Amino acid sequence: MSPRSLDDFVACYNADNIDARNETYNAETNPNGRWRKFDVEDILRRDKTSLDITWIKQTSDDADYTLPELMEIIQEKSENIKTAVDELVSLLSNIKE
Repeated sequence: MSPRSLDDFVACYNADNIDARNETYNAETNPNGRWRKFDVEDILRRDKTSLDITWIKQTSDDADYTLPELMEIIQEKSENIKTAVDELVSLLSNIKE
């Protein structure tokens, strides 16, 4: 991805003045526009909307990992997922349709 790939988004986002943000979507004039604004009320009216971010940990004991440490953690989790998938496939293979 080139650094310029997000230029349109950065221009629409307008971090310096959020009141001047521009959307490129318009149902009549630009239905293929990619960037649009949503009011919080519109989002909350949707089915299964959750703005709950309490699962994000904000503790001071969050560790800063080195790249090798992160890769080891990712590899371990990947192996756990593969093992679980293999077990699920095995269980499902015993079920007759």
